[in-house]
Amino acid sequence: MRAIAADPTGVTINRAFGRRIYYRLAWRALRRGDFRQALGLGLRGLRFDGTYGPGLLDLAGRLRTLGDRAGERSVLAAAVAIAPELGWGHYHLAKLLTELGDDAAAIAHYQTAAAQLPDFFWTWEDLGEALQRQGQFREAVDAFERAGRLNPGNPWPHHHRGVCLQKLGDAAGAIAAYDRSIALDPTFVWNHYNRADALAALGRWPEAIAAYETVTQLQEDLPYLRRKLHQARRSGNTAPPSNPTPTLQGETALWLALAADPTNGDLYRQVADHYRDRGDRTRATVYGHLAQLIPPDTPPSNSPANPT
Repeated sequence: MRAIAADPTGVTINRAFGRRIYYRLAWRALRRGDFRQALGLGLRGLRFDGTYGPGLLDLAGRLRTLGDRAGERSVLAAAVAIAPELGWGHYHLAKLLTELGDDAAAIAHYQTAAAQLPDFFWTWEDLGEALQRQGQFREAVDAFERAGRLNPGNPWPHHHRGVCLQKLGDAAGAIAAYDRSIALDPTFVWNHYNRADALAALGRWPEAIAAYETVTQLQEDLPYLRRKLHQARRSGNTAPPSNPTPTLQGETALWLALAADPTNGDLYRQVADHYRDRGDRTRATVYGHLAQLIPPDTPPSNSPANPT
């Protein structure tokens, strides 16, 4: 029976439980015909006393192979209690807690592991992802920045850092992070998609349009992609030209212009755009269809250039 018991000397694992795990694995190895591994596992079981941190890490790994997550968690908890300076124990326990969906508990062990294993890339990367899932974006940015310095050729810290900066409202910083990630992995579609959103947030419409169009070349079925591309194109066309020409303003002006020139296809298109911008898809579709029925070679009539 598995047991963790506190006593005056610390935390221990039931010796019989640990030995039983090793003997069980030794028997499996023996049945596979792997006599050397079976002998090694049997000797480990014979020597196991349940009071040494690194030895418990090995036992936790054996429990993982058996699919005993509860046992693995108990043994790892005992390992870090017996040897709190054991950075790998904190890291493996944090990973297990993450897999079990307990990020809040995992973060403390990731932080301890990071303090004891400051040069291990995955400690900082995994810590950043756990913080990100918990909504602690500022702390996550710091963790991803550290991970990026440890492994500058890995695109993931830069991508996740960009996501967190975007959540914090720092669109310019997010774009810089996405640019670094894209330089390392130009095929990852979410870098381009999120970068396009950040560019749109800054009103940099030509760059946003180009980024959205890149996304369509990589993967067309992303949520809201077509709508965002359409909105970016329309927003990019709202800036007045250097030599502005008179344009129709308001619904009344559009109707007056159509009454004066009912065969002008451009006016029907303007009416369709007018309703589309206001969310009236039915009318937008009707007037867009009417615009297509007007022959393209119809000469312009005597509609006023700037109706009142």
